[in-house]
Formats: sequence, structure tokens, C-alpha cells
Amino acid sequence: MERAQQASAQTGRRSMFVLLATSSSSSCAEHLRFFTLLQTLPVIKDGDNIISDSYSIAEYLDHTYAPHSVFPPRTKACQAAVLHYLSTTLIPAFRPLIVPHAVNILDPRGAEYFRRTRESKAQFGCRLEEVLPLGTPEREAQWQKVEAALDTVAGWLEHSEADGVELFFGGKEGPMYADLVLAANLLWVQRTKVPDGWSRIAEWHDGRWAQLLDQFDAWIEVR
Repeated sequence: MERAQQASAQTGRRSMFVLLATSSSSSCAEHLRFFTLLQTLPVIKDGDNIISDSYSIAEYLDHTYAPHSVFPPRTKACQAAVLHYLSTTLIPAFRPLIVPHAVNILDPRGAEYFRRTRESKAQFGCRLEEVLPLGTPEREAQWQKVEAALDTVAGWLEHSEADGVELFFGGKEGPMYADLVLAANLLWVQRTKVPDGWSRIAEWHDGRWAQLLDQFDAWIEVR
């Protein structure tokens, strides 16, 4: 009987998600053995298959297991453009606002590591509390960058609206991979409980982003 073990971390500007599909009788050494071959995250091991990179992992899982494809025919080029925008504009705008607060939802061991690595010169180079403190003009200016980035995304979605508000790039067929990446970053804001975060985003664009996460309930939890 196989079981899945999960671990998460973050380094630099890349989020890391690890899924180890291992047998219950495997040793810890066997669980970790294949990491030395790749030396990068995220990575999954599924049977004899080892796949690295978020996009490649998503393609593999979609092809192997998904009853609903998040890569419908003739959508990969469009999705690539959306993903490029999210990774180069929206996510960098979110990062200094959200990362300093993520430490508050970690256990003590995780919080110590998270703080030590994020406060290093390689990343923020200061205490997390000093990164865009609450109530400062600099922080408000950063939120304006986030809103402007989401303005662009909302504009794209409005082009596909027919009957009512269209929440997904995948339309009535359900979310595509680009939708999953967008929703994951909105959840990042919501679940880190940033004091001035989700409450404002939920009201932007006539509540579009709050509606989007409400619709994602069916995909967020494993049932």
C-alpha cells in the first residue's frame, strides 16, 4: 500500500512542494535517495518515475491521473503567457507583502528556519518585521502594484465572460493550470492571515477573487 508524504519550503523566489510516493516499508534513506540525483525542488517520485519542475509535474499528474484535464487542447500557448505574467509581475508584487507574515503560521522549528533564511543577505537582508511595515506609504504603494497586476488579469477574464462573471480561464469547463496557479497565490495571501491583505483583495473587482476561491473549494481539499 502506497502512502504520500508531503513537505513544503521556499527558497529565493521559488516555492517548493515535494510529494514523495513511497511504500510503507521503505526506510528514510530510500525516501530521500532520489533527491541526490536531481538536487532541485519541486520533485515527485511516482513508482519508477521521477519528475522535477512544477510545470512538468503538473503535466505528468494531469496525463496520468486527472479525470479533468487542466491542459485542454490548444490552450498551452495561452496558458504559458498567463503563467509568465503571474511569475514576473503578480507574484513578485505579492512577495514582500506576504512572506514576512508566513512565519506566523509555521511551527517553531519551521519558523526558526524560515526567519533565518529569509532574513539573510541573500534574501531580504533585514528582520521580517522591517520589510514593508504595516501602515507605511511604501507598503501601500506595494499593494497598489498588486491591484494593478490583478487589474490586468481581471481584464483578460472579462473578455471570456458570457453569462455573468467568468472566474476561470477554463470557462464553464472548469479551471485550467493557470487558474490553479492564480488561486494558489490568492490562497497564499488568505491563509498567511496578512492583516491588511485578504480583506482588501476580496473587495477588489466586485469581489471576483473571493468568488474564485469560493468556487475552488471543490479542488482545494483532497476528498
